[in-house]
Amino acid sequence: MMQKFWNLGKKQWRSMVAVGLMTAGLGVTETVYAESCPIIPIPDHYQSLPMTVALPVSANGVIVIASQAAEPVQFAAERLQTSLVRLTGRKYEIVHAVPANAQLVIRLGECSADPAIAEFCRQEKLDTAALTPKRDGFVIGFSTSSQPQIIGVAGSNPRSVIYGQDALTMLLQKQADSTYQFQAANVVSNAKIQWRSFAWNQCSQYLRPGVLDAYADARLNCIELRDGPPPMRGQFGYPVAWKIDGKNEKDVLREAHRRGMFVYGVVCCGVPDKDADSVLAKFKQLIELGADGIYISFDDPGTSGNAVNLVKRILKLAREHHISHDRIAFLPPAPDYGNIYTDFNQSIVKNIPEAADIRWFFTTTPTPERNELVKELGLRVPTGLFFNWPMFGRPEAMRMYDFEWSYICVPEFDDCGGARHTLANFQNAHQTIDSVMVWVREYPEYLAQEIGTWAWNPPQFTYQLARQRIYSRVYGADLASTVDSFDNYMTMLKLRLTRIGPFDWCQCAWRMSSDKSRPYALYLLKKLDKMQQEIAAKAPSQTLLSQETLRKGYLNPMRKSLDWARLLVTTDFPEDACPNFDRDYKWEKEHHTGVRYITYWKKKLDPLIDNIEKRLGKEKLVKKYVDDWRKKLTIPKE
Repeated sequence: MMQKFWNLGKKQWRSMVAVGLMTAGLGVTETVYAESCPIIPIPDHYQSLPMTVALPVSANGVIVIASQAAEPVQFAAERLQTSLVRLTGRKYEIVHAVPANAQLVIRLGECSADPAIAEFCRQEKLDTAALTPKRDGFVIGFSTSSQPQIIGVAGSNPRSVIYGQDALTMLLQKQADSTYQFQAANVVSNAKIQWRSFAWNQCSQYLRPGVLDAYADARLNCIELRDGPPPMRGQFGYPVAWKIDGKNEKDVLREAHRRGMFVYGVVCCGVPDKDADSVLAKFKQLIELGADGIYISFDDPGTSGNAVNLVKRILKLAREHHISHDRIAFLPPAPDYGNIYTDFNQSIVKNIPEAADIRWFFTTTPTPERNELVKELGLRVPTGLFFNWPMFGRPEAMRMYDFEWSYICVPEFDDCGGARHTLANFQNAHQTIDSVMVWVREYPEYLAQEIGTWAWNPPQFTYQLARQRIYSRVYGADLASTVDSFDNYMTMLKLRLTRIGPFDWCQCAWRMSSDKSRPYALYLLKKLDKMQQEIAAKAPSQTLLSQETLRKGYLNPMRKSLDWARLLVTTDFPEDACPNFDRDYKWEKEHHTGVRYITYWKKKLDPLIDNIEKRLGKEKLVKKYVDDWRKKLTIPKE
């Protein structure tokens, strides 16, 4: 019996959706079912071969790259080496020539720059002609006769080799006797959405351990430089009053370029005319630091000066620094970023003809109707989706407490975002957009993987496929079903809670919706505790993450979230004792019995309020909740 690290054979993962794939070089449609292909996202072509390749001990396996390989290819080799160590305990050296004792050679390279990988593809008849450099395409092939055994991962550009080696790890199988083997297959895969981007409002966040690795593993190929003063930081781009010292920016650029990522420099352009020169200076500084492109951001601040003149000057600066139109992004102000055919947008296109050739971003759902509006506006190149996802209104995406980042479940992909997008629209998004720019924070292994899985192959995306990939990476394939159940039960638990006070993004505080739900909530917590204990015990030996990232980012918050949930569930709230307090007080006050009403309830509710403060007072919103109740229970003057 053997176990696939990315096994889709469990009943809950079976979508049985036929994937129409083009057999390499033959132009013949081959029907492959999702459950027979272990690679997620599902590739364009997957043909399982009637052979497996055993993994020898560390000394007899090597990863080979060209001596002059581009930096992302070197990173791909390092990433594969790390993954194999974490999954199998084998550490294959990275070399430039095949040693005499090698039994297994894993060759990584870019088709156009590495003659050895190109020759391997020719000998094995791999369909490199099907690859598209702009779509980060890659192929995987296995030699059928050579000794030593060769596995080849060939990319259409340097970063695509990173994505190819990631797909190769999904062909890995563990045998009953604890040996390992690859299921041989021919694979061809291209991204259907060209640019796949995540944004942070502070540069230093990219430099936290594991963040950029998670983005690279999720096949995200673009990020943005933003920063600024608290609390908003660089939410709308660098503010003109913010001094860019360059240190974090240089570090982010270096690490992003190692992973083959394109980096925009974003400046807030919703400024009065007196600050226009400062906007230009900020863009110039970001270009000189090494940003690959510029991002003209009006966003929510809107416009307070002559936007046409400012955009003209920015595009002139771009030409002076040889930044082509395809390296310039443009986000209109609110509400124009969601309405497309508006006076502001028409004015920009009418007065600046070259603006029709840069990449515009809109929040509008990617539908054919959106395309019609884009054409009417006069834009000549594909547009991008600025995706406020998730908007954290869904219970599975809401944090359990607000004093630090807690555990969240993998959120549903549909019915989220400011435009109320749906999965049905998103599965044909590649026909409408060529870029997606996601505004989201934290949980990179969850949210980045979900977006990356969708953006690589929207028509074949399913929520369950994304969850399978995420759980297998973070916790190990053996635990994927357990974590899936954990998230489902956690969501069921949150549905028995209600938020108290206002909430900001996913920050919120909770109470029981009704004390009548307490027995069921405690039953759910008992099941959750048991699953969490199993996950915590087994995940460290199966994860693809570093132990620190697993522990700090996922296992510890999971445990803390359950502990906090138990506090909530076992705490009595005044809404249970007096569910219609505000309504009844209004009536009593109108009938001149308000003092008696408050006096009566104050004796009963003050102890509850004191207990809530004692048990849950760490939360900012709980503190406000307690203060609000104490004001309500203040005995009014006669």
